[in-house]
Amino acid sequence: MDVHHVYPTEPNINKFFQLVEKLSNALFLPSSIVTLEKTSEFVSQIQGQDLSGVAAVVGGILAQDVLNVLACREPPLKNWLVFDGSSCTLSVMTQSISNV
Repeated sequence: MDVHHVYPTEPNINKFFQLVEKLSNALFLPSSIVTLEKTSEFVSQIQGQDLSGVAAVVGGILAQDVLNVLACREPPLKNWLVFDGSSCTLSVMTQSISNV
């Protein structure tokens, strides 16, 4: 759902892709993970679907990292976790963060 509270659909895929591309560029993510083909495939998969299962998996992984940081067991991760709900696979991309 975007800022207009509308789920992306096939008719507005180009506009949605532009938003995704802009955000990924701002986060310095590799351009290979954000293509029109991958975005279109993602949109076609989520139409009419409930994403709560994916949210539960990603939320659980995030909660685990937060608890590790709060317990001072390990430093926070500087990674992006990409979860593919169709194949149930995870990819981790290291994000270089400079001290500001």
